[in-house]
Amino acid sequence: MPNLEQKFYDEEDAEQILRLASSLSSPVGAMSRERLLATADELGISPEAVEEAERRINQSKGELLERAEFDRRIRRDFYGHLASYIVVN
Repeated sequence: MPNLEQKFYDEEDAEQILRLASSLSSPVGAMSRERLLATADELGISPEAVEEAERRINQSKGELLERAEFDRRIRRDFYGHLASYIVVN
């Protein structure tokens, strides 16, 4: 006899389950934009909200890349100056 008891998940657990299920169903772990929009539509999320979320994620990724480049440049300059200091002294 099937279990008729309804199970509820909080938002975080549901998101983790859906992410894992999505990664298991897709061999490369990627989702097309069309599929993303279709999934959002099924969940009642507007295309505008998806576009805003995409924009914010791309912006934060860009900021992280800029910060990583800045850190590399600072580190490279520091070690260049340190090498000069050691050679001169």
